[in-house]
Amino acid sequence: MAGGSVAGIATALGRRSVSTEVAACRDAERIRFAEVKRDARDGHRRGPGGSRGRWRRRPGRGATSAPEGQGGHDRHGSGGQGPVVRGAENRRRRGQAEDQEPDRSQEGRPAHLLPGEEVGLPEDQAADQGLREEVRRHLRGDHRVASGRSRDRRDRREPGRGRKAGLGPGGQPEAQGRLLGLRAGEPVVLARGHGRPGHDPALHLRRARGHDGQDQGRRGLSEPRTRAAEERGARFGRRALLTAAGAGALALALPARPRGFGLAARPAIAAARHRPFAHALPIPRVITDAEIALDIRSAQIPILPGRPTTMWTYGGTFPGPTIRRPAGERTRATFRHLLPPTAGELTVHLHGGHTASADDGQPGGLTAAQPRSLYCDISPRLSDRESGNDLLIAPGAARTYTYELFEDGAPERAAFQWYHDHRLDRTGHNVWRGLAGMWIIDDELDAGLPLPRGERDIPLMITDRAFDRHNQLTEPFGPAAHAPDDGVTGRSVLVNGAHLPHHRVAGCRHRLRVLNASNFRSYNLELSNGRSMVQIATESGLMPAPVKRRRVLLGPGERAELIVDFRASAGERVELRSVRRRGGPDKLGSRSYVGPLIEFRVGRRRADATRVPRTLRPLPAWAAGASPTPERHWRISIGRGLRPAWLINGRTFDAARADAFPALGTTETWELRNDTEVAHLMHLHHTDWYLISRNGRRPAPWEACLKETFLLDPGERVVVAGRFADHLGKFVVHCHMIDHEDHGLMSQFEVVEPG
Repeated sequence: MAGGSVAGIATALGRRSVSTEVAACRDAERIRFAEVKRDARDGHRRGPGGSRGRWRRRPGRGATSAPEGQGGHDRHGSGGQGPVVRGAENRRRRGQAEDQEPDRSQEGRPAHLLPGEEVGLPEDQAADQGLREEVRRHLRGDHRVASGRSRDRRDRREPGRGRKAGLGPGGQPEAQGRLLGLRAGEPVVLARGHGRPGHDPALHLRRARGHDGQDQGRRGLSEPRTRAAEERGARFGRRALLTAAGAGALALALPARPRGFGLAARPAIAAARHRPFAHALPIPRVITDAEIALDIRSAQIPILPGRPTTMWTYGGTFPGPTIRRPAGERTRATFRHLLPPTAGELTVHLHGGHTASADDGQPGGLTAAQPRSLYCDISPRLSDRESGNDLLIAPGAARTYTYELFEDGAPERAAFQWYHDHRLDRTGHNVWRGLAGMWIIDDELDAGLPLPRGERDIPLMITDRAFDRHNQLTEPFGPAAHAPDDGVTGRSVLVNGAHLPHHRVAGCRHRLRVLNASNFRSYNLELSNGRSMVQIATESGLMPAPVKRRRVLLGPGERAELIVDFRASAGERVELRSVRRRGGPDKLGSRSYVGPLIEFRVGRRRADATRVPRTLRPLPAWAAGASPTPERHWRISIGRGLRPAWLINGRTFDAARADAFPALGTTETWELRNDTEVAHLMHLHHTDWYLISRNGRRPAPWEACLKETFLLDPGERVVVAGRFADHLGKFVVHCHMIDHEDHGLMSQFEVVEPG
């Protein structure tokens, strides 16, 4: 970005304020330039060793130590005298006197470099590409940068970064990895010869020799500087000031970028330093009681090295405790809201459960704590019963949910479920803060199969989060993030709340229950050794038959149960990782995460009596008789305006409205259609659904079964059938890319009495 153009932008956006800043800083700049006069002058006539005729560069920095006049070899392969020698030699040949004004023609060259010292721009300026270009341009010219970095921050560079340990000027030991502050107007040069991929020279500058060098010490700084040299420095200092002011004003004038989809919030420094697979996989505690009491409260959770992370939790842990109950036995779970009043009302949804409407975790409507909705069509005049507010948990209150674990007159099928918050407009935020846990239903059929059990039955909850430099969760939510750019992701992928953990397993078969609890991101699971996995179940329980798979794609809210045989990998380390999706559209929401998730450290091979049967659980009788012709259609689209909402059948969510009225005891076939350019994960409450077709064709073997969450790439449609048994009332249909749900992509149906 040219200085003139930046100044023009700054003038257009706030000429008076910029001019005021220039006038106010001019005298201060001149004082600072005068202060370094002696250091600058001495730097031209002294070598870094403190003597006039000697110089030294450390081994490995591009030149060997040699006396003046002898050949050295620089890092770029040029022989003869290095640039430090040339600078001193040229001055001597010209007969420059020590009391004359220093020769500025070489200023900013390595002759004025204190070997190994590095400086950096402030982080906010370094992030601006236009300012980087301005810095590069001036480094090629006047070689002066008005940085503004204070000296009290000069020792904050990470250990091991920057220069290596060795002897500095005057034979003094060098501080390892020191980051020096750069005062306004100080000469600097590019750090030459780095040669590292992705190296940005504008972010790796070196201080010119003679400025705060260890060999120079602190001398009196009262001698005047010549007017010409002073004006040279002041001219560039004002230009840099205009550059920074113009860039900042331009950033304020540009539209805000939503903190979310695709580009996650910046990762924590601690996360970047985290050594992969250094910590063991946490296994959440298991609750098997029929009467359960959990406090919803804030807790300090150790996730990254260093400070713990403040999270909202069920029972003080993230994930919350795993609840494991036998099918057909009533379970009562009481949740007490102990979060601050600013958290507002909460609700708890058993995802995948066949529950009564009142115990399904209704999203509710508007309240005093949440007086308006930006995306949903909610009337403030609804009664608590009409809006569902009578089913919410207010701060300081508690609510008991009853789960019968029966379906259509029989114990509910064994399945891997989970529980999480489901509040109107705030589901994404509350789940991001930590309100999620796993739930497992066991039944006799599952227990009678020769599948891995005990410590070889491992639940894995995959999430992604973004942390600040203090290891605290970022807040990537707000009115600027709206459809279609409203999918929140994080740079740190966690498994059971741990970043890149490891888990020790024996050399035998294991059952992995994998849940994608991320807000927006999909994972395409694969083993690093290239071996296949055997899928035995979806989110709705056991499939009719196992399916051997190399990769398993899971969108938000989906689950899969996988049998992994580690017998052939005894003594090895095997990663479960996510890889790029093959054959899918390159669209927002369709792309999968790429990177490792967890490392399995396989021990010795062990005798294994388990096996995977050829048949698992047959489909229910109603699925075989379901009509392939849909009776109802649910079409996903996007609204218009400055803050568009997601729509189903052209409408956003209204807690008082139902868009379908299936009769109790009947089976209906529905079509779900995605008419947007973004992928969606449609989740239907109340019951499990049988996938009949995808895009007019028979589904893949791993989808030809019961499910309750369906991936819809742009332009796709699926036909599903479900049976409405046991429970009357309202139930929701929504996208489980839960930021989409919060922004209107939700509707509801009401199960009514026949006739």
